[in-house]
Amino acid sequence: MNTRGIRPLVESALLAALGAVLLLLGWYVPVVGVFASILSPLPSAVAVIRHGTRWGVMSSLVSMFVTAPLLGIPTALSLCAVNGAMGISFGIGVRRNMRPTMVLATAAAGSVVAIIADYTALFFIMGITVRSQIT
Repeated sequence: MNTRGIRPLVESALLAALGAVLLLLGWYVPVVGVFASILSPLPSAVAVIRHGTRWGVMSSLVSMFVTAPLLGIPTALSLCAVNGAMGISFGIGVRRNMRPTMVLATAAAGSVVAIIADYTALFFIMGITVRSQIT
């Protein structure tokens, strides 16, 4: 029996569950939620560092599917897009042995790209602009 893919699958599933718990804590718990929101990209980053980008992406997608019934599909998609992109880009930077400043810059760039994609999708799907959200 081939056991090469079992360890990454189990670890990525556990990291996806941890990411979903952190996202739910960040959304529902007032004080602890701030720290949980800060830590929520880390499970995806750990999956990327240990097993590669493919497993980190799948871990982010599974955490989105777990949180979607509790938060709603648009909210879960938005949170997991931003946190997943940040975690995946952070993990890629660490896996490629970049300098710490470049790792942080890569994670920030991944987060900014995900936020721009999120607002673009909001505009095209629902007609919501940044100006209408501010007002």
